[in-house]
Amino acid sequence: MERGRHGYFLHALSARRRAVGSDLHFYQQVWFHKLGTPVSADTYELGHDFPRIAEIELAASEDGQWLLATVANGDGGDYAHYLRDNSGSWHQLTHFEDGVKVIKFRKDAALYLLSKKDAPRGKILRLPLAELDLAKAVAVVPEGKDVVGEYEPSASGIYVAMMEGGPSRLWFYPDNRGKPSEVPILPVSSVGGLHAGEATN
Repeated sequence: MERGRHGYFLHALSARRRAVGSDLHFYQQVWFHKLGTPVSADTYELGHDFPRIAEIELAASEDGQWLLATVANGDGGDYAHYLRDNSGSWHQLTHFEDGVKVIKFRKDAALYLLSKKDAPRGKILRLPLAELDLAKAVAVVPEGKDVVGEYEPSASGIYVAMMEGGPSRLWFYPDNRGKPSEVPILPVSSVGGLHAGEATN
């Protein structure tokens, strides 16, 4: 669920899902609930053609102008992504076969995508919000010898946790395409829960 200007976006039961008892836990869709109104007044947003086993996660940009819907095709690790602009229009950014696993917002008016397309260990792409064409995404963290675990865009670059066998290593990739620097962590450590606050470079 994500807060909108006058209510909440949520993934909820579709009419088809409600009608078929055996499919009680399937057919997720995105709906909008306006504050102060009954559930019966909720409005449909997205998902009538999603797979039966679709699982939806919603995330809003910090300024509230964009809403991202990440749609998992069940538990197989394939995802499609849809972006809602401030006018209420939805744009499909990726398809299940595109190999994009995660998308994150950043204040530089761009999206940062973790892609495994032709990069099984993972690479990070930058896609300007003004483009919204996956073919125009540019690699800002190329595939390396280690596996990309987590990543977090910050004010001046991207923090990336790489898995080196079992332990993690944490790297910072600056915006100027300069050489990445390693962030010291405890030996034989695991990195998780990356979050860039206001003061994070």
